[in-house]
Amino acid sequence: MSTDCFICRISQSTTSRITNDDLPSYDRPIMSDDLFLAFPGLGQFIEGYLLLSPHEHAINLGLLSPKSTARFFEFKQAISEKLSNSFGAPIFFEHGAASSKTLPPCCTEHSHLHAIPMHLAEPPKAVTNELPGGRIDSFDEVRRWAKERRPYFYMELSDGAQYLYEATKLPSQFGRRVLAELCGLPDEWDWAAFPYFNRMENVQHQLCKNPVRNYETNASVFRPTHRLPGEVKHSKPIARVPHSH
Repeated sequence: MSTDCFICRISQSTTSRITNDDLPSYDRPIMSDDLFLAFPGLGQFIEGYLLLSPHEHAINLGLLSPKSTARFFEFKQAISEKLSNSFGAPIFFEHGAASSKTLPPCCTEHSHLHAIPMHLAEPPKAVTNELPGGRIDSFDEVRRWAKERRPYFYMELSDGAQYLYEATKLPSQFGRRVLAELCGLPDEWDWAAFPYFNRMENVQHQLCKNPVRNYETNASVFRPTHRLPGEVKHSKPIARVPHSH
């Protein structure tokens, strides 16, 4: 855990049965287990946008152990089910930095996978034309790149197809820039300029009232942690750094 990391602070709110009232209501996780959590992302240019992250403060998801990786994909599948039922099947992406030196400006060092409800038949041209790489057979290739300290851009489409690209010098919020452009919202990639707090609360309300069925895990805790709108007042937002890269 890092005291300076906003994801770590959100994570800490899941370790107790008492919700952390220092968190704004829109920042509270919609689901968590003993290893992972999911919460709405700032900048909902598409409603239903979530971030999935391990509780452990690690710089990229490729550094997860094989056992934790398997658990993460189970957790991701549960989130995918929730989003599909309420907002549509999601795609996923991660900018996996090799170290703090390869992060885009002001980006968090706590790994997170973006989940956005939208359909893509193939990776965007803005990715394939700019970044070397292509389709991979499994996440094992991501883990290999992470061990070699190679910064990467990972994308998974709704059909499960996985892609991996070299990402040595990406601009801040690269993935969001690309997808916002595809949605016809080229100016709304910046979460700081277009946070859409109201959409974040609607996402929490929709997802927390629709529990996941048939999700099996060895987790000691797996529960929604959100209080529905109106049950708590907004507190002063915790400081965030740009996380939606």
